[in-house]
Amino acid sequence: MGGRGRVRRVRPGYALVTRVALRHRAQVRNDLLGVRGGLAIVGYVLALVVLGLGSGFAADAAGLPWPATIGAGVTGLTMALSGHRLMGYLRSVMSARPIGGGR
Repeated sequence: MGGRGRVRRVRPGYALVTRVALRHRAQVRNDLLGVRGGLAIVGYVLALVVLGLGSGFAADAAGLPWPATIGAGVTGLTMALSGHRLMGYLRSVMSARPIGGGR
C-alpha cells in the first residue's frame, strides 16, 4: 500500500489548507517592510540554504548515514533557534517606518 495510502491521507489536508488560504487572504504591506526588511529575509534564507547544503555535504564527506536528513535537521534547528530574532528585527523595521511613508 506504501505510497497510495499516504496520498489518500495527505489530500484532505491540502484541501483544508487551500480552502482556508482562499477564504482568508492576508494583506501584504510592502510599504511597511521596505528594502531593509526584504534584504534581511533574503539574507536569512540564503544563509539557511548555505548552512543546510554545507552541513549535508560535510556529513556526506564524513561518511555519516543520511546526510540530507542531517542537513535538513541542522537547518530546521537553526530556524527554530534564530527565527525569533529575524521576526524581532522585521518588527522593528516595520514599526520605525511611517504607515504609507516613502521607501
